Amino acid sequence: MVECPDFIGIGVQKAGTTWLDHALRQCPDIWLPPVKELHYFDDQDRGFPQQWYRRLNSQAPGCRRWRSELRHRLRAALRYRDPADLRWTLRYFFGQRSDAWYASLFDGKPGQVRGEITPRYSLLQESTVADIGRKFPRLKAILLIRSPVERSWSQIRMDFRRSKTDAEREWLQRNLDRRIQAPDFLARADYPSIIDRWERH
Repeated sequence: MVECPDFIGIGVQKAGTTWLDHALRQCPDIWLPPVKELHYFDDQDRGFPQQWYRRLNSQAPGCRRWRSELRHRLRAALRYRDPADLRWTLRYFFGQRSDAWYASLFDGKPGQVRGEITPRYSLLQESTVADIGRKFPRLKAILLIRSPVERSWSQIRMDFRRSKTDAEREWLQRNLDRRIQAPDFLARADYPSIIDRWERH
């Protein structure tokens, strides 16, 4: 049994998880890692390369996110000359991924409640949620929800904002019906299924 973290924010995307992250960081009794979304459990599900040297060249979306976050964290640690932050960053990005490695990311001070927030955890498969329950039996899961329609439109607006070219925006516009009926899109607002899956474990 692994002791950390005490809680994880499991989503949902576009329901206020960034606000929650900012609010919890204001509380001295709570410790959150320097990176908001650790993506430990969902990276395993999606089969992203685990070795850092493979992530440097892979074009998988999770690896591109990993490289961008690595650049950002290294710049911040060096700019503020914070040895503890630099050690955490090196451990996070270059450590051997395992449950012990994941638990080691939750430094904190004695008495602090430690946790992380990764909205994609709401979409984890049943087997992964069961595995989390076995490994972290005292873990609390925090789920933020929002009107499913508002959440969906917010995600669509985000998709358009993230489109880098006119061609990408045109493709999204032409395929909007297909996008909003995609299984992963619908699953993000299927709150009863998310709650049932997590409560079982």
